[in-house]
Amino acid sequence: MAVLLGKTATVSCGGVSAGSRSVTVEETADELEFQPFGLRDKYVYTTGYSASAQIEFIDDGAAGLISSLQLGSEVVVSISPGSWSFTGNVTAISQAMPLDGVASWTVTVKKTYPGLR
Repeated sequence: MAVLLGKTATVSCGGVSAGSRSVTVEETADELEFQPFGLRDKYVYTTGYSASAQIEFIDDGAAGLISSLQLGSEVVVSISPGSWSFTGNVTAISQAMPLDGVASWTVTVKKTYPGLR
């Protein structure tokens, strides 16, 4: 598992983009545990990988990204440095109390195959 902290990210949904204040990306290996008959040892077999991102950004209404985001929306997350990008579905949205008319949002995205909902 790798966790990347403090990277810059852009979230795009429906042709609208907004930059982030912070992003945390987590990659995990899906695994299958097995134990051959008659042995005491257990073994792990990697069956695939999954990724999720928690992105915090501000939206003063000018960008309009928040009006495009809904649970289940397909978004493109681009993270730099490193030019890492993936398509994901929004699984959670939360809003913090506005400060000086600027709302802070946190969006949780899980990686998915493009076009798959």
